[in-house]
Amino acid sequence: MLSEPNRIDIIAKSPEGEIILAISAHEDWGKKPHTIEQLEKKLQSYIRFIENGQYEESYGNAPVIIQIMTAYALSPEAESVCQKAENATGVEIKVQVMGLFGMP
Repeated sequence: MLSEPNRIDIIAKSPEGEIILAISAHEDWGKKPHTIEQLEKKLQSYIRFIENGQYEESYGNAPVIIQIMTAYALSPEAESVCQKAENATGVEIKVQVMGLFGMP
């Protein structure tokens, strides 16, 4: 959750052997401006976790991907934050829009 910047929401290994660090986000990116700041803080925590190699003891040395699992499509500002973080670190950031129950 974006409201917990120092917590890794989900760690998993993909069938291809990649380590997935997932961020769970249910906020509507366009309606809550503070979510951009929360996303920046969350990504900074994830990148520190990766750069410190904290995952390697438990998950091995494999490519790491940050995946944002979100209920809503990212706003242009959120997309920009992700692109800047990806460019600065070389860590791939993927976004998967999941939707919420009861939503079309």
